[in-house]
Amino acid sequence: YRRGADIAANPLRPAIDDLDSLPEPERADIDYRSRDLATASLLGSRGCPWNCSFCSIRPFYEAQGGRLRRLRTPRAVAEEMQRVHVERGARIFLFQDDDFLATGARARDWASNLADEILRAGLGDRIAFKISCRSDEVRAPIVEQLVAAGLTHVYMGVESGDADGLRHMNKMLKPAQHLAAGDVLRAVNLSFDFGFMLLEPYSTLEGARANVEFLDAFVGDGWSVANFCRTLPYAGTPLKAQLEAEGRLKGTPFEPDYDFLDPRLDRFYDWMLATFRQRNFSNAGLCHILRALVFEAHLKLPGYCSFAALDRAYTHTLTARCNGYALNTLRSALDYCARTPPERIEIDRGYLADLTAHELAEERKLTAQVLAFFVSVRQRSGRASEFAASFENSWTAAPRDIESAVPIN
Repeated sequence: YRRGADIAANPLRPAIDDLDSLPEPERADIDYRSRDLATASLLGSRGCPWNCSFCSIRPFYEAQGGRLRRLRTPRAVAEEMQRVHVERGARIFLFQDDDFLATGARARDWASNLADEILRAGLGDRIAFKISCRSDEVRAPIVEQLVAAGLTHVYMGVESGDADGLRHMNKMLKPAQHLAAGDVLRAVNLSFDFGFMLLEPYSTLEGARANVEFLDAFVGDGWSVANFCRTLPYAGTPLKAQLEAEGRLKGTPFEPDYDFLDPRLDRFYDWMLATFRQRNFSNAGLCHILRALVFEAHLKLPGYCSFAALDRAYTHTLTARCNGYALNTLRSALDYCARTPPERIEIDRGYLADLTAHELAEERKLTAQVLAFFVSVRQRSGRASEFAASFENSWTAAPRDIESAVPIN
């Protein structure tokens, strides 16, 4: 706040260690029952212990002091879920925890106890829930236990499939760990999404190519949608401080920007954003629609729009086509940028423009197929033609935003 001509800041309050002492969210003004599938958000914990260079979560909580991840008791979480299910009709729960399985064995014990409490409350076959975590935290024993309690979907913080990119991000992960996590989730028939930054401030053309090939290996089969963006230097992050120290930080506090070390990647990124903005960052985009379709294809709730095995297989076929078109387009653009001087790319945009036109034409045709399939599945099940689990409201970027990215550590 302002104190005369100065800006004053009060000391931060200490972190509240006992999260069970806090009241539950006020939900009275939320109309859950009007939706085809009532969906509620909740928290089982606050904070994250990881120190990824691009992420503001740890700096935000670290400034308050106290433990980097604080947990509610499993019984308190299960009791909240039961109340919201019985009193408000919610059947899908979206855990908004920064990292549901962070802190190793302690977190796995906590998640195991929560699964037991959900089953003890009689919710195991009445609700489903989604969590977010790192790929190295996806281990078969705890995942299988959570699935038995209703886990239906996992969002993973993959972020990069290039070893150098992961090192720059301080992820402390290897690409093989991402692939192994995908195998675990496929084995128990879970759908998953993941954050992925095709480019970061220290990217090279070779690293960008490695990311494209990783996406092909990871989700070329269409199990999940290949979405991608670039890293943004969020306020308070080590990455922002590093770019500032290097004199590379541009833009405004609300729209930070930077140039890549290789000017050819600046041209590539401008083209990529223009080509894939609708696909990747819009409610009407192909990625958004397919994410909802894949979610429903793997959702297991009695009496709710259960996909036949053939429908589920066709969902993944459509997703594989979407991924394949995009990855081939990215390969062609990277090859062109690698062999062409940056000033020539700027002057002669014909080749990249043709790539964009081809990609958008394929997207339009595939979008029509996907929407027709979605409507047919819904009509056969007698359901409304709207997405489950609030997917149509899941984007919050303002219309003027040039890009969006929601990473997890």
